[in-house]
Amino acid sequence: MPDWLAWLTYIFPLTYAVRLVLVYEFDGSCDEYSFNTCNELLTNTDADPDDVWWYWLVLSAQFVFFRLLALFILQQKAGQFY
Repeated sequence: MPDWLAWLTYIFPLTYAVRLVLVYEFDGSCDEYSFNTCNELLTNTDADPDDVWWYWLVLSAQFVFFRLLALFILQQKAGQFY
């Protein structure tokens, strides 16, 4: 990914959802045979088990923001017809 597009990962909800899934799936449940693979997955995606509350907060805020944005746009579009 080009460096000038790297910042987009911070506004996509899928980034935080994947991090949550990986933390809940692999944190503390890796056995001795797959320990390195689990840690690599968490490291490569920057999923930190201590930041789970932050991922939930960002996902919730994005949900509310995009819903309100859609409501505002629909209200503006409907106002053009009436």
